Amino acid sequence: MDPFPLLRPAACSLLALCLLAAAPAAPQEMVQPAENTGVNIPVSDLAIFEAGIPRSDLRCKVERSDAVLGFDMNFHAGYHVDLPLSEVGSGDNILSVLFRVYPVDQPREKRYFSQRFRVPDFPEVAEDETVKGSAYLEGSVLAGPGKYKVDWLMRDRRERVCASSWTFEVQPYTKEEALPITLTPGVVRAPPAHPFQDFHDQRVPKDASRASLHVKLLVNFAPLNSKSAVLQPVDLAALLSIVKSVARDDRVGQISVVAFNVREQRVLYRQTAVDHVDYEAIGKAIDSLQQGTIRYSLLADKNSDTRFLTNLITTEMSSESPLDAMVFVGPKVMLDENPPVDLLSDAGHVEFPLFYVNYNLNPRENPWRDAIGSAVKYFRGAEFTVYRPRDLYQALRRMFTEIEDYRARKLAPPPTIGQ
Repeated sequence: MDPFPLLRPAACSLLALCLLAAAPAAPQEMVQPAENTGVNIPVSDLAIFEAGIPRSDLRCKVERSDAVLGFDMNFHAGYHVDLPLSEVGSGDNILSVLFRVYPVDQPREKRYFSQRFRVPDFPEVAEDETVKGSAYLEGSVLAGPGKYKVDWLMRDRRERVCASSWTFEVQPYTKEEALPITLTPGVVRAPPAHPFQDFHDQRVPKDASRASLHVKLLVNFAPLNSKSAVLQPVDLAALLSIVKSVARDDRVGQISVVAFNVREQRVLYRQTAVDHVDYEAIGKAIDSLQQGTIRYSLLADKNSDTRFLTNLITTEMSSESPLDAMVFVGPKVMLDENPPVDLLSDAGHVEFPLFYVNYNLNPRENPWRDAIGSAVKYFRGAEFTVYRPRDLYQALRRMFTEIEDYRARKLAPPPTIGQ
C-alpha cells in the first residue's frame, strides 16, 4: 500500500490525516507536539507558525471556509487550496501539509493536523511548455462554539513553503433556536475519515427507565439527485447523520434498521430490535452497491421499482416485532406509479405512528409528493422535509412528542362506565 495519498489534479481532499512523522496513512487524528505525545513537529514549521508571516515560496492560493453546521450537529470549518501543477513538478515530489487550530482565548490549547500527498507522474510536455491545470486540496475540522486561530503551511521536498493564517468563529444559535450542538466551546477535533467508522460515535449508556421506545428506520441510501448515478459523500453523511440522531435519542431503547436502495430494488442490510446500530456493517453493505449500473431485467419491467417498494412497506409494517414508530428516511423517490392503495391495505390496521424524514436540499425544485410520501399519507403519517440541520432538529422534536403521546394514549386504561 502506498504510504501517502496520491495528489489528484483538481480533486484532492483531506480524507485521512496522519501523524507527520508516521509513514502509513491513518484516520483523521489530532497531533500534539513532542512534549505531549512524543511526536516531533519540525522546529522550522513551528517558527513559521510563530512568525505569522504569509509565505509563497511554493505558489498556492489558500482560502478559508466559514464554519457551517452539519446534519451531525457539528460545526465544520476548514480551507481549500488551489495549487498550480506546474509548481509541484512530477514523480518523486511529496507535499506535506501541517496546520494547527486553537481558541483565541486559550492559545495553549493547540491542536495539530497533518497529511502528505504524493505527486503522480504527469504526461510529458514539450521542453518549452509547462504542465497545465491545478490541484484542489481541502481540509476541515470540527469545532465547538468560540473564536479560533488557524496557522497553516504546506511544504514540498525542495523545502519550498506556502503558509497562511486566519481566524474563524463558531457562533451558536439563539436560545429560541437552541440546537444540541455536539462539541462544547473551545473543543476542536478532526472529522472522521469515514462516516461509518467514527470512533467518537461510541455506544452511550441510556437510562433504562426512559429508553423504552422501539423505533424502526427504513433508510433509502440513494443519490439526492435522481439523475445521478452515484451517492455523493455529502449526501451519504447527511443520511447517516439522520439515522444517528434518531438512534442517539435517550428515549430509544431498541432500534431496527432496514437499509435499502429503490434503484437497485434490494435490501442492503437489516438489523432488528437491537440497542446499538452497527454502522460499520451498514457501510460495508452500501459499498456493495453497483453504483452507476442497473440490471437489464429491472429496466425491462418499468413497474418493478413500485412493486419492490410496495412489498417492502407492507412487509415491514406487518412485522411481528412490536413497534412504537416507523420512520422512513431518504431523498425523494419519484416513480412512474406510486404504491397502489389496494396493496398497501394488505398491511392492515397500523398500531404505531408513521413518519417520513425527506432529505431534500432543494425543496422548491421538486415540491411534489413522492412514492414514499404517498404511502405514508395513506397511513395518515407525517412527512418532514429536511434541508437544514435545524429542520432535522425540529422534525425530531415533533416526531418524538407524537410518538410519546400516541404511546401514552395506547397504554392508558380504558375509561370506566359512567365517566
